[in-house]
Amino acid sequence: MPYLTSGQAMNGAVELPPEANPLNEQTLYHILSAASSSDQQQISTGSQQLQNWEKQPGYYSSLQSVFIDHSLPWELRYLAIIQLKNGIDKYWRKTASNAITKDEKALIRSRTLQCGINEADRRLGLQNALVIAKIARFEYPHD
Repeated sequence: MPYLTSGQAMNGAVELPPEANPLNEQTLYHILSAASSSDQQQISTGSQQLQNWEKQPGYYSSLQSVFIDHSLPWELRYLAIIQLKNGIDKYWRKTASNAITKDEKALIRSRTLQCGINEADRRLGLQNALVIAKIARFEYPHD
């Protein structure tokens, strides 16, 4: 299965194992760009890499960092918040396999409300509100 490297995300697929494509904000930006492109090959390989990162510590807070960055294209920010929202469903529970760590949860919670208040785009704000609702559903009244 082909994987993208950060330098090649925009130019096409390259076969590398996921561990050869470390998670960092620059690489995440390139992979999100590939996953939201109009080229089917880039979409496929970008989506595969995002799935590979789902279980890595720091992935979901990195997605939130992309969402917070208003200088990035709307499409990337939208894909980032959708990936975050979907990840909360899968990995927020303590009992989930590869659950989001306590520290990462704290970071995400600490930025979530402010993200919504500062978001001018209603569609992005709505997705952030859904993130807040999902977190509240899992944590209230326990955590």
